[in-house]
Amino acid sequence: MIKNHHAQITMIRSRGFTILEILVVLAVLAILIGMAVPRIKGMQDQAGISRAKSELRTLQAAVEANKIAYGQYATHVSLLYARGTNPKLVSESIEKDPWHHRYRILHPGGASQYYFIYSHGPLSTGTNGGYCYVGIDSPTGTPYERAGCQHLFVTNAPLASMTMEQR
Repeated sequence: MIKNHHAQITMIRSRGFTILEILVVLAVLAILIGMAVPRIKGMQDQAGISRAKSELRTLQAAVEANKIAYGQYATHVSLLYARGTNPKLVSESIEKDPWHHRYRILHPGGASQYYFIYSHGPLSTGTNGGYCYVGIDSPTGTPYERAGCQHLFVTNAPLASMTMEQR
């Protein structure tokens, strides 16, 4: 009888996990997830940057084709697909970057031969706070941006004063 009672107690204990075991497993899972999420986010940002760079090069080719076809640089991305060119210079799907900001074309106008096509990149505000902005110096064509911003851009302007990371 004692043997039988001991066997019943052992059988009851072996049916499931204790609360402590479950908590240990949950803690290990939480640590693993905590380590994986930032890496995945970083990969998503890098994929978005790669896509934006590719789309900016496409837009640059379209701006140059627009100059050949119409004698002037487009001042807005929508002009590149709104004009009745056949084939279209760019697809309407390229109007916004991966972060849902519109691509912008900056052209001082007039006789300036320089343009600047940009995306605000993953941040629309600078690391110093405040809204990011860009500009282009009309006579020299030198682009500039607010400090702490991470714009992605292409330009036909000389970039001698900019670092390789900014190109």
